[in-house]
Amino acid sequence: MKPQPRSGVLLVFVAIVAHHSLFAEVLDKTKSVAGTAVHYKVVLPSHYDPPYPGVLAFPGGAQTIEIAENMLQRNWRDEAERRGYIVVIPAATKGLLFFQGGERVFPEFLDKLLADYKIRDGKFHIAGNSNGGISAFHIAAAFPVTFPMKVRTASERSRTCASTCMSASWTTAGRKK
Repeated sequence: MKPQPRSGVLLVFVAIVAHHSLFAEVLDKTKSVAGTAVHYKVVLPSHYDPPYPGVLAFPGGAQTIEIAENMLQRNWRDEAERRGYIVVIPAATKGLLFFQGGERVFPEFLDKLLADYKIRDGKFHIAGNSNGGISAFHIAAAFPVTFPMKVRTASERSRTCASTCMSASWTTAGRKK
């Protein structure tokens, strides 16, 4: 039996590495904020070279890390990769939704994110659907200086929410330019 050439193995390895480098990196992170551990997901664009525009997106429902992960995979990752955005999706801590006591981690959580990730102009876009939309509106209203684009919600299609929030054709009032 004739041995396989090493160049074939090297070519397969290079193809696999190149394929994975085209996609955004997804990080699973935890930060201690206001005495509470905040678990969150981060999507970094491929070939991360800051600054990038950033989106703080809130999951719906119980706002668990599992819901955040599903939301990221279904809606946000593809748009972040395609458009070159950093997306952060936090999970509610201790069962407190971000509009029912969980908001106490803000603004410290935002300050830590801005220290870790160089977000363009130091301002996040903010979005969410269902309970995430309520949270986005609540947080944006509490910290208006931090969010140039207010709230984007989509009751039927979260993918529309992700696409709209990252679209440069929307202004802070939600009207097309």
